[in-house]
Amino acid sequence: GTNTPEAHKIASNVTSDEYASLLANTPNVDATLKKGHAVVFDSRTLHAGGANEANEGRRRCLLYLSAQGPEEGCTKLPTSPERRTPPNAYSIVPEYRNKLKVRE
Repeated sequence: GTNTPEAHKIASNVTSDEYASLLANTPNVDATLKKGHAVVFDSRTLHAGGANEANEGRRRCLLYLSAQGPEEGCTKLPTSPERRTPPNAYSIVPEYRNKLKVRE
């Protein structure tokens, strides 16, 4: 799997080209969804979006939500990201960090 310390080490601090190569050479599965369906996953799992080829030319809507909890024993999020994987490193907007809460 890709949600391991070894995989994280490989995926961190790589260039966009290296990341593209990593994605191309890692076993993967399609997650084809129907209208109204959702996917929830740990962002530390290696993931990428593919082309949405169905009904070319139609408009599509995508809701993307990032949530992060503080490390165990802490009350706030870290001030900087713990990992930087190009091209989309740390998608939580700084102005919202530690402001909005997702209740368990």
